[in-house]
Amino acid sequence: MGFAIRPVHGILIVAAIAALMLLSKPFYQVVFAFVKTAFEGNSFGKTVLFLAWLAVFFAILLLKQKGIISLKKKDSGNNLKIFAILVVASWLLAISLNTFLLSSHDAGFGDVIGTLISRDGVLEWEASLIKHLHAAKISVGFVNSILPFHISGADSGVPIYSIMPFAWLFAPILILLALGAIFLVIREALENFEGKITVRLAIWAVASYGLTVSMLDGGPFSEIGRFSIGLFFFYWLAFESGIKLSPIKQLAAAIILLGGFYFIASFFTLIQFYATTRIALLGIVIILALFAMHWKKMRMPEKAVLAVLLAFLSISLSFQIEEFAFGSSVPEGIEGNYFVYGLPEGTDSARIVQIAEKFGTVSHVEQDGWIAMFTMTADRDFRVEELDDELHSGLKPETYLYVFTFSKVKNSLLLDWPKAGSKEADALLDVNSSYISFRKVDWFGQEKIAVETMINDNYSLLYVLNYMHFHEGIESPVAVLGK
Repeated sequence: MGFAIRPVHGILIVAAIAALMLLSKPFYQVVFAFVKTAFEGNSFGKTVLFLAWLAVFFAILLLKQKGIISLKKKDSGNNLKIFAILVVASWLLAISLNTFLLSSHDAGFGDVIGTLISRDGVLEWEASLIKHLHAAKISVGFVNSILPFHISGADSGVPIYSIMPFAWLFAPILILLALGAIFLVIREALENFEGKITVRLAIWAVASYGLTVSMLDGGPFSEIGRFSIGLFFFYWLAFESGIKLSPIKQLAAAIILLGGFYFIASFFTLIQFYATTRIALLGIVIILALFAMHWKKMRMPEKAVLAVLLAFLSISLSFQIEEFAFGSSVPEGIEGNYFVYGLPEGTDSARIVQIAEKFGTVSHVEQDGWIAMFTMTADRDFRVEELDDELHSGLKPETYLYVFTFSKVKNSLLLDWPKAGSKEADALLDVNSSYISFRKVDWFGQEKIAVETMINDNYSLLYVLNYMHFHEGIESPVAVLGK
């Protein structure tokens, strides 16, 4: 069995983590960084969701321990098979919906599509692309649309729901698939619970969470999908496959599978094959699990090899955790570009400069509607998270506000929607920005709008949506960008 704890202790650990997050911002930031590394996302809601998942998972096991729930051990292999089928079915439906949505705007498979909406006077936006599918979030948007109250913010699901054809038809199917998966998660846990939370159950809690969430938010090619696939494979290999491998071979098999999946996925989604952060995290989780299960049986050479590898992976991961927790580091004297979105109504560029100049000298600023971009030379060493905090404190946004750094090198994209020649697309030709520009080009005999941008694909799309909303008066604009 190895290391194990009682369900009540698991619940207390989750409660303690939640309490410390409320009491200590640095602790909250570190927990957020670990959750973001494994499961993606910039919103605090996903950290809350993960802790809530663990608490409910442990509480259900506690109910079985108390005899309130009774379920005998059965052939749990069927649980995994059916669970995997439901997850894959949801992924395929999400990919189909995303492709359907793109094709309805004459766009290609790998393009990014998004919309910006105003709901109850609050702006929300959402984008979907194959490497992080939000098409399945129509399920969340469907639930949100029928609630007597509105959930606003980054995870409402309403923007994509509002533009997806027949969303009302497909959303309930996605919800049923997710509920079926959750039922099997619980069943697998109960069938393998024998009084304590073992390493097996802990791995299952994390892997099943990631895969279940990816059914509705992310899909198989997202970070959450890929990390969870690797962990799920390790779970199957270690506990269900019947294959007898040494701890080191189990680790190698899981890493090779995840690395191979990254490699294959890179051909279809243009994701980076170089993905050491998630592979490092997966390796750390698996090594700790192997130590907890097999420490007494391991030979000294195995312990030494795994310990050295654990140290190496931990050092590799620590840099990403530090950046996710506290923001990227900006040394004194360095000039950088900053992108801000989520600005409250009435915010002007002078107010943004006033706040930003607590950290450096702003040489150029552009503020337009919901977003702002500026160039600043740091007067002192600081973290981007500090700038984020100051902007939150000074501007007091209604929902969310995010700050990102962006490159000084321009990237070329194509505006696939709205179409070149339309009033909305041609209006973008009047944009006067130091960071993004638009021009007409001939693309294999077709007239297109080329986008030269320093901002990444998603936020270039947001720039277009923001411009269409505030300058063209389009209440709920839709735009598509491609390579």
